[in-house]
Amino acid sequence: MAAMDAVILQDVRLRARRGEVIALVGTSGAGKTTLVNLLPRFYEPTSGAIRIDGLDIGRVTIKSLREQIAMVTQENILFHDTVWNNISYGLSIFLKSTWSQRQRLRSRTISSWSCRRPTTL
Repeated sequence: MAAMDAVILQDVRLRARRGEVIALVGTSGAGKTTLVNLLPRFYEPTSGAIRIDGLDIGRVTIKSLREQIAMVTQENILFHDTVWNNISYGLSIFLKSTWSQRQRLRSRTISSWSCRRPTTL
């Protein structure tokens, strides 16, 4: 059997309820990262299905699936950029523009409040 044909995970069944926290624990090479990487479809299963809320994730677009997932990997990566750009990486343009509009409005509100504030106590 070639390395590419090796079975990595077999007979895995995992059920998580809303709000439940699950830890994947095992030795190096046990398949923890591979299992987690199946959720955003970094890999496609060769058999079986992965379901979220009963829906087979293979039937939804990768884009719509990944917009619903926040992921922190073993190797954290920060881009040489603003904090906002690091946090918002991967958000849709609509969400970014909505957030930017809220931040601008908030800045104006804080700015106008600070101008009205007395300068002495």
